[in-house]
Amino acid sequence: MHFLKRICVTLILLSLFLTPVYALEDDDFKAVWVTTVYNLDYPSKGTTDSKQLKSEASSILDNIASMGMNAVILQVRPASDSFYKSDIFPWSRFLTGQAGTAPSDGFDPLEYWIDEAHKRGLELHAWINPYRITKSNASNGVATIDMLPDGHPAKINPSYIVSYSDGELYFDPGIPEVRNLIIDGA
Repeated sequence: MHFLKRICVTLILLSLFLTPVYALEDDDFKAVWVTTVYNLDYPSKGTTDSKQLKSEASSILDNIASMGMNAVILQVRPASDSFYKSDIFPWSRFLTGQAGTAPSDGFDPLEYWIDEAHKRGLELHAWINPYRITKSNASNGVATIDMLPDGHPAKINPSYIVSYSDGELYFDPGIPEVRNLIIDGA
């Protein structure tokens, strides 16, 4: 019996030494999420000032690269709005402070993020919230369709909207036209 215990202990110890140790490889996905809803990460506050938007983006990307990351996941559609020029969704209020208002000088934030990420050797992955129409907070109360700018797809098609128990408005993914809208927007 003593011999059997020695063999078991030896096998256990050998298995510990022979177990491969996993290290991060150069091609591993090491990413940082950059949240735009509520201006949590970018921009620090809504502004149309393209210089400020560029400066903040560059600072974030420099920080990500300095941490040894190889990718950034940027929220570009926080609430049926956009951080890029879109024929479907209005400019985000989280970007410029006013839904439907574009940044100055024809600035395209997504294009800037892509170019600057690539200059730093980073991949950029666009993150969209496909169904969320509104994202309110305590200061602006309950979400309503009136909050949305004219031309917003939910205002044009109110039958696409469903109100969830959190008081927010969402596109109803059960409607085929909504699914097509989401696909077209992406």
